[in-house]
Amino acid sequence: MSSYPQPTDWAGRPSIEHPRPPANYYQRGSVSPPGMELWDDEWNQRASNPRPPRRRPSLRMRLLKLALSLGTLFLLLATSGGIAYAVVGQAMLEDWYLEQEGYDQEVWCNRFQKYLRSDYLCDLRDEHSRPDNPFVPTLAPGDSDINPDDLLLTPLFEDGSSGGGSESAAPAAATSTPQPEAIVSEPTQSPTTPPTVPPTATLIPSPTTAATLVPPPARAMLDLARITPELQGWNNCGPTTLTMGLTYYGYQNDQYPAASFLKPNREDKNVSPWQMVRYVNERAVTSTDVRALYRVGGTMDLVKQLLASGFPVIIETGYEVDDLDWMGHYLLLVGYDDSQQVFYTYDSYLGSNGGRGRQETYAYTETYWKHFNNTFIVMYHPSEEQRLYQILGEYSSEARAAEIALERARAQVNANQNDKWAWFNMGDAYARLGQYSQAAAAFDRAFNLQMPWRTLWYLFTPFETFYRLGRYNDVIQLTNNLDYTSQEYVEEAWYYRGLAYAALGDTERAITQLERVLRFNEYYTPAGEAISAIQAGTYAPPVVPETS
Repeated sequence: MSSYPQPTDWAGRPSIEHPRPPANYYQRGSVSPPGMELWDDEWNQRASNPRPPRRRPSLRMRLLKLALSLGTLFLLLATSGGIAYAVVGQAMLEDWYLEQEGYDQEVWCNRFQKYLRSDYLCDLRDEHSRPDNPFVPTLAPGDSDINPDDLLLTPLFEDGSSGGGSESAAPAAATSTPQPEAIVSEPTQSPTTPPTVPPTATLIPSPTTAATLVPPPARAMLDLARITPELQGWNNCGPTTLTMGLTYYGYQNDQYPAASFLKPNREDKNVSPWQMVRYVNERAVTSTDVRALYRVGGTMDLVKQLLASGFPVIIETGYEVDDLDWMGHYLLLVGYDDSQQVFYTYDSYLGSNGGRGRQETYAYTETYWKHFNNTFIVMYHPSEEQRLYQILGEYSSEARAAEIALERARAQVNANQNDKWAWFNMGDAYARLGQYSQAAAAFDRAFNLQMPWRTLWYLFTPFETFYRLGRYNDVIQLTNNLDYTSQEYVEEAWYYRGLAYAALGDTERAITQLERVLRFNEYYTPAGEAISAIQAGTYAPPVVPETS
């Protein structure tokens, strides 16, 4: 059997792509079946021009393909793994970050902003620092028959006289100035009374005939060359502001000696006016001839009179910045200008305008100063003490200052019964005057009007009030909430919770809480005194007053 020769490719190898049909596919010489002519033509054309075979890839090419395949696989695995790792890593980062103390959180927040141009950690901090309920908890009313609205109708003082509070009564532990009133001998602590008043006292000279004060000039400024401006370190507003004021009298230190006494733990959320006054009168006095006092219920005119007379004034104010919600702040006032309606301030957070003083409007100052019952601190040279008390006039007496604050708060509530700060200031003033039932009624109304959640970081007369009235569970509830919102960085929470446990007879818990205070701040002497009284068996809870 014969056949056509098989076609070969360009290299002479048989081609199997288009084999020639066998010879007997059709008879030689016959006409091709229909359609075969095309097949023959195609075969002839392809046989004469065979397609080159594929070259076998070189080793380099095969390695390259293998590398590309492996790279693609690795990329897919890395992408999916990276996504999973990012989710897990983000959760781990968040957990780690939120476990850090506030100072370290601030450091890492700033690093992310500076190097990564990211606000992620800052936003995370702000989100988790704000509680779900951004207000002080509302308490169930106590057993008192006093209706808050009745406070606006009754005489200011039940006995019809001024100074409704006892001179020997402690006006709010840990927030009262450690100074007894005029003409009153230094008080001694009764062994059966809980040690709630800072022990150090500075006697106030007997009041003399009030001097006729000349109205302050339209503009006044302290000698700013005597003041050294300073920006605060972490959470160091109080010590820094106090230090700037002290430099006016020749104090040579920066903010950190004051901070080491006022808040040994840098995370401490608050320094109270009584602590700042104590630092001046106990510590700064050893190197600088200076004294200090503080009062509530101040007025704009009084502050102007003090500035015009050459006394630097520190005020405690509310403060709102960015998205951080309400908080407390201190400002050093160094001058004022009636024509522009401004005070000049040294602000430890915002600066001093190059040492010339930052302007704060009267309206702004009055609004936010009210949040702390118009509290002010005055520093003075001992030789100027008598002149200072002449300027202070009625404010020479702590009790009278509290009465003035109460009168103003009542007037503000009468003008607007939804004014939560006025209600709170009423409670604060009543507590300082020893009228705790009235104070509790005012505080209950203020809390119902939704006080900012940081309020009790700075203001502690509600704790003192409810403790004095035997509302120990309310004290524990409020201090537990304070621990939650402050991350347990306010020692007053442990202090008052310790007193409440002691009053309930749970001495073990009481001592545990009070010892925490001293570990956190060894200079918080009321806690040490309370421990001594409990251990000596001389502690007794306050007598709950009868309500009328």
